[in-house]
Amino acid sequence: MRYSTRAAPAFRPFATIGWALSGRRRYLVAAASGWFAIVAAAFNGASFVIYNHDFSSMIMASSFLPATISYMIVLVQVRHSA
Repeated sequence: MRYSTRAAPAFRPFATIGWALSGRRRYLVAAASGWFAIVAAAFNGASFVIYNHDFSSMIMASSFLPATISYMIVLVQVRHSA
């Protein structure tokens, strides 16, 4: 099975987790941690918009890095295994 990144950008985390669950268990931890970081960033982004606290913006921005790293790990492993 070949991994496709044709999903809309908003659905790529779910596509990655679904792909990891479909028999590629070694990618599940990286995909799930990336999804968790995106949820944390979204929650703190919404908190920043509503309450306008600077720490919410900082947490939102710092959640981007783990999400990016975990999805890059999955993509690099997939390209090397294909």
